[in-house]
Amino acid sequence: MMKKSVGWRLAYLMIFMLLASTTLVMAVHFVSKDAVKIVDRLRATAEVTVGFEVIRRMVAESEREILLALQQDPANRFSAFHTQRVSRRVALAKARISDIDAQWDKIKMGSLPEPLSLELNNVEEKYREVRFVMLQSLDHLALGNFEDANLLIVKKMTATLGEFMGLSDSFIIGMNQYLDNLNQEKEKNVSMINFISILGPALLLMTSTFFAWKTASSIIGSLNKFREVITKIYETRNPRIRIGDLGNDEIGIAAKAFDKLMDDLDAIVLQSNMRKAHSLINVRQLEENPAM
Repeated sequence: MMKKSVGWRLAYLMIFMLLASTTLVMAVHFVSKDAVKIVDRLRATAEVTVGFEVIRRMVAESEREILLALQQDPANRFSAFHTQRVSRRVALAKARISDIDAQWDKIKMGSLPEPLSLELNNVEEKYREVRFVMLQSLDHLALGNFEDANLLIVKKMTATLGEFMGLSDSFIIGMNQYLDNLNQEKEKNVSMINFISILGPALLLMTSTFFAWKTASSIIGSLNKFREVITKIYETRNPRIRIGDLGNDEIGIAAKAFDKLMDDLDAIVLQSNMRKAHSLINVRQLEENPAM
């Protein structure tokens, strides 16, 4: 099996660790980005919910001011004190309505999913009907037309206000469900971030350790084979022992060079022995045949 050089294997290990770390950081970044978006939606939705609750409260307060103005004693209807009290109630109710209009403009700037946005538009349309009836009632009260105001309140305002509150209750239920869903999404994202933050580095450490161990084991194994062969040659005085193929890395190239050196030395020794043997044969021939 062909092996890469030690330098390349270490480079591959470093590249793997860099890519794995980058992937881990990017995963945490994207999950955190989603979590931030969810938190922003939660904040915007909570602001809409709080603003809507303020609108409901101010609508109820406006109704109360109108009813209090209507309940003034008819016997004192034309007294200055009575007129002043009615005017004060009318002014308070109109101020509440102005505050409600401003609050509507504020919550409409919030971002809601399409179903809730449509439902909010329906509630707003119903409020506009309530607002129109309230302003008519206040105009009658300001002019002292208590009978017309009472008739308008009994016939229109009470029913319209009831419809508005019913739609409001339905909208608040939808908002609470949406908030619950957002909170669940947020919890999932937080759990995912915790999971990636804890398990990711652990997996990266384990994988990097495994590859580092494999690389080190391969290098140490080759060096041990190298050492064992040299020790065996030294102990047995056998120059024909070879290391063999250790791959194409630096250690494998060194092993091949060592084996070639031993082959060359073996060839030199063999030639030397052959020359010695040939010389001995010539000497013996001379001893046996001096005449030659």
